[in-house]
Amino acid sequence: MSREIDKAKLADAESKFIRVLVERIKGGGCVLLMGPGVAVDLSVPNRTPITTLLARQLSSEPALQNRCPPGMECDLRYVAQLHYEVQHELEDFAIATADFYKGLKGTTTPFHRNLAELPFRLCITTSPDEFMLEAFKATHRKNPAAAYYSFRSQQTAWLQEPTETKPLVYYLYGHIDDIYSLVLSENDLIEFLVAAVRGDPALPDYVRKCLGDPDTTFLFVGFGFQNWYIRVLLHVLKIYGHKSRAVALEDTSFFDHPERPQTVGFFSGDRSIEFHPLQWDTFAERLCAAYRDIESSKAALPRAQHGPDAPKAFLCYANEDREAVEILGEALQARGVAIWQDIQNLRCGEKWDRILVDVIKKQVDYVIVAQSPRMRNRAEGYFRKEIEVALDRLSKFDQEQFVFLLPVTLSGGPALAELEALHTIEVASKSGVDCLAKIILDDWAKPNRRPARVLNSA
Repeated sequence: MSREIDKAKLADAESKFIRVLVERIKGGGCVLLMGPGVAVDLSVPNRTPITTLLARQLSSEPALQNRCPPGMECDLRYVAQLHYEVQHELEDFAIATADFYKGLKGTTTPFHRNLAELPFRLCITTSPDEFMLEAFKATHRKNPAAAYYSFRSQQTAWLQEPTETKPLVYYLYGHIDDIYSLVLSENDLIEFLVAAVRGDPALPDYVRKCLGDPDTTFLFVGFGFQNWYIRVLLHVLKIYGHKSRAVALEDTSFFDHPERPQTVGFFSGDRSIEFHPLQWDTFAERLCAAYRDIESSKAALPRAQHGPDAPKAFLCYANEDREAVEILGEALQARGVAIWQDIQNLRCGEKWDRILVDVIKKQVDYVIVAQSPRMRNRAEGYFRKEIEVALDRLSKFDQEQFVFLLPVTLSGGPALAELEALHTIEVASKSGVDCLAKIILDDWAKPNRRPARVLNSA
């Protein structure tokens, strides 16, 4: 009986763990970090990682035969370092590696497809395989992007902020399209860590901002925490000191490793990471199923209706940010703020130029300017006219008591020049959206605030 009770408690604890993870991922602030061991060859009975297959293939070449100690022929980094020491060049090994992975283009697994169903915005991988990228594409609802870090050359620091439907797969250890970016040997790894510590070249602005945000949570899958360099890497990436504990799923090699107690002890306190020995395929299936159950339940509920007394906010943005702004609008509506957005509220045949100006002047209570690098980099855009009209109306407000024009940033960075005098908040995280909604609702509750809707009606 006690064993049955223990099993029931364990199952209940795992269900709660899965539910917590789903809620974190749904919040949009959970980053997926994947190690090389999760990409396996399904045609092999024991589900051998493709890195092992590649290491065996390359270690069997004539130049390396009989040079690998027993067991090391499966360690790709060791084989790469041995190749360099024998051949004294990196191009040949890097080309062979790139060709191997190019032969896997279009390949993915059920594990990756299950994870791709979840609303991850950013996936960071330490393997050059494209299994996760292909899984995102296979959902038919997502148009993923890919970018990579090159420790040997400067990359573009700016990336378009990803969304649920346009997630980003970021190749931290380089990509096969650039063989000199690949981190293969021990020498490569040390050079990579030195470059990352120096920030030269720097990670893209969005990746650094996202990883450094204290509201960001992390899900590590097969990252290989038993390896010494992971401690340095996570320090460089600013993974430590976040509000929520990170979750790491590792295979039996981690939990059987003799240094596991020291590793778990290191990743405690401010470096708090919670380790789980869940089997990856089963975990991904359960996570996906839990997410679908929650979404199905939500779809079955009637949409919340705003009363006529709810504050109404106008969303001003650059067209390139429409998708991110729609997500922001939905989040604000869920918090009790009605939204006026051109795509939803303009009717066929209306003169949008006149209507939008009239809306800002007379029909809404607040104007939210959703700033982004796309907006700041555009010399022209109708949003500038909207800001001009909003500033004119703001000049008629008692700004000591009330707010009207609310600048926010979707992905960090400086404010537009015309809005520098106003305090700007960031809404890339749940806490940022909560803060914005609270500002509006608190202001709306003040005496004498509500007639502001017809302030310019004359």
